[in-house]
Amino acid sequence: IEKLDKLIESLETVIELLQKLTQSESSILLLGSEHADFLQPLHPSRSLVIEPDPNKVAQAKDRYPDLDIQSGNEELAPRTEPFDYVLILENVTRWEDIHTTLKSYRRWVGPTTQLIFTLPNVGLQWLKSHSSKAHNWVSKHDLRNLLKLADFKIDREGSFRWSPYLVASAAPR
Repeated sequence: IEKLDKLIESLETVIELLQKLTQSESSILLLGSEHADFLQPLHPSRSLVIEPDPNKVAQAKDRYPDLDIQSGNEELAPRTEPFDYVLILENVTRWEDIHTTLKSYRRWVGPTTQLIFTLPNVGLQWLKSHSSKAHNWVSKHDLRNLLKLADFKIDREGSFRWSPYLVASAAPR
């Protein structure tokens, strides 16, 4: 029960952070359905969830019938009009080619879009170890450099209750 309490506290921390970084009635793209329950407290005007695992799409649609959930991976997901926010919540560690994936995000980014990244809290990562399929361990410093290489600029970064985050937007070309 103590482990579950810590995991719940960690999830509440992420929701609180996202509420501070986003505005209600904005359009939000969420990559991965495992955090789809974070969307409701953010009150988006439009949202899309891209789930890379086709086996999880039906489950996610059953669990969140009001959300638009589509199958696809971050690199091959459909092109849509720009979103106000693109949420990448701990997913970056699962990407095989981080640079190429970041460059592909341009399809969802307009001049005011903000990409919000949360990185795993190393101290709490062991709580989620049963579901972690990480390919890359990326530090905030590494992600900052990869974002710059993919023509994004860092607008804000920090740590909120021990959870590191970065906010980036498209760099002028």
